[in-house]
Amino acid sequence: MPNLTKSLEEKIHQLQSAIDSQQQELAAYELVLQIETKNEQPVELAAAPVTEASQPAKVNVTYSGNKTTVVVDIIGSYGVEGCTSKEIASEFASRNILVKSNFIYSTLSFLLSKKRLVRRDGKYFAAANSSAIGLSTKPSVAPAKKQTPKTKRHISPEGIERIRKAAKKRWAADRKAA
Repeated sequence: MPNLTKSLEEKIHQLQSAIDSQQQELAAYELVLQIETKNEQPVELAAAPVTEASQPAKVNVTYSGNKTTVVVDIIGSYGVEGCTSKEIASEFASRNILVKSNFIYSTLSFLLSKKRLVRRDGKYFAAANSSAIGLSTKPSVAPAKKQTPKTKRHISPEGIERIRKAAKKRWAADRKAA
């Protein structure tokens, strides 16, 4: 039973952090909507409720051996604030997970190429939150159509005969010249 309550508490904490990030996203949407409708200068984010959970917080992620998902979870926990590679490294250190800085950079590069992250001003954001804070990802380009291989041309017997006669004529001229 203690294991069940522990897993339920972890699930509750994860759901609460998801609710907090959704509230931040909603506040950002409301701010964008307010700016677009009034066509004014941006207003401070005072409309968003500032709670302890709205600050970048550590996510209680149980390390299952996949460090890439831990990186994604860490970046997701920072929400609209985004995080730097140094902050990710400090999160790994606080969890006593040994990683080299090269791993963090290569993982971030991989996630950027898969469009799971967005980078802006040296900070990384989860791609799901990118529209909420005004980030735009590159438009996806449709892959080039595969060209069907050209079929080989077949020479008719008459064509082969013409080529043969022309070659013999050329060889005869070469022999005369020599």
